[in-house]
Amino acid sequence: MSAKPNYLGFVQPQRWPPDDGARREPVLDVVTTPPRVVRYVGYRKCMRCGILFWSQDVQRLRLCTGDGVSRLGCRSRDDTDGI
Repeated sequence: MSAKPNYLGFVQPQRWPPDDGARREPVLDVVTTPPRVVRYVGYRKCMRCGILFWSQDVQRLRLCTGDGVSRLGCRSRDDTDGI
């Protein structure tokens, strides 16, 4: 294994340039033998606004988080529009 685990024992891939959600990479738990896949990371489109965003878990995180400067993100907003 070429990548080193972090202090929690996970091997996480580095963020890559946006690819329209085509690529998914596993996050591995190397504390267990054999190493197991914990989740998958990658780009995906927000279910609410359709913007491409980096997701730390592509199966669970489906609303964008925003960039903190110019956009608030759909996960941070109050749902006041009834959608």
